[in-house]
Amino acid sequence: MDTRIPRDKAAGLSTEELHLALINPIRDDVTRGTSGQAVLARATYFIREVDNGGLAQAFHNLSLEDIQLALDSFDQLGAGQHAAIVRLALTRMLEGEWPLSDEDMQTRVAELSGEWIDENFDELDEQLYDERQLYPYFERFVEEHPEEFFLPG
Repeated sequence: MDTRIPRDKAAGLSTEELHLALINPIRDDVTRGTSGQAVLARATYFIREVDNGGLAQAFHNLSLEDIQLALDSFDQLGAGQHAAIVRLALTRMLEGEWPLSDEDMQTRVAELSGEWIDENFDELDEQLYDERQLYPYFERFVEEHPEEFFLPG
């Protein structure tokens, strides 16, 4: 199943509408779409986790693989500041170490107090909140990789 959209259908859509049109077909399984769609989806879904409850919640709800894929997506989008913030939060949480497994990460997240989260993540959360910050990166990425998103025509 081709998950790309016809170019004429994309004409006139706002950035948000276009973004949703590009990721909705792969919402339940990012492996069904193109690699470009997966980049947009993984970055979006990670930021939506943060928007919903901060970095601590995102680290609790996502696997280490999901987080690494989101980091890779931020890097591919050119959103290096987003990736740097997430990496900083992870290394802060694990006292300079990188988690070796989902279990390591989950154990540490469970040990975090509300006070620790406030002191160490609130400022970082604020910098990540609102997926619309990513829209300029999404636009540029889509423009640079049209074959990943639009049917020829």
